[in-house]
Amino acid sequence: MLFTSLIFEGHKPDIAVFFDGLNDYWFGQMLYHNQSFYSFYFRKSYFSPQPPSMEELWFKDSLQALFKTPAGISEKDYSDRLMENFFENIDNIRKAATMTNTKTYFFCQPVPFYKYPNQVNDHVVFRDSNTRFNYIYPILEKKAPTVENFTFLGDILENEKGHPFVDGFHYGPKVHKNIVNRMIDVMQKDLH
Repeated sequence: MLFTSLIFEGHKPDIAVFFDGLNDYWFGQMLYHNQSFYSFYFRKSYFSPQPPSMEELWFKDSLQALFKTPAGISEKDYSDRLMENFFENIDNIRKAATMTNTKTYFFCQPVPFYKYPNQVNDHVVFRDSNTRFNYIYPILEKKAPTVENFTFLGDILENEKGHPFVDGFHYGPKVHKNIVNRMIDVMQKDLH
């Protein structure tokens, strides 16, 4: 949404980089319905007599609902729809980028739930083991070579023996550096 808005405002970037994965699949409801993360919050705030606070129960309940697979749909069907919407969004971004001749790059980010063998011993990171990433990320990893300028970085923690996260899922400096180095390696030919 931001990229499209910037293009219509007259910005003409040479390169646009998209780094996605965790929010798209963990907070699946927003990708499933193609809505922004806080759209539910803004809608409720707009119709509320006074702006709600973070402590109010409906806000917490709404956040929790973003994680859950909706009733009446299987986890597989839900996950397949998330991936379908994900790649449809990539196609839409590419179409918008043609208006400004912008080269686009798409990177799928590492998450603590996939190919992070030290997750069990890491006392900071989220410990969930049975997540939809177990189904989605192997498919994305396999599909990545067939999608133009799409790079799967979900395997970057595969040999990590330290503690790469500063909290449940945010990276520490070492992982940020590894991610950026991989991105630069991919984009190197267009950065000169």
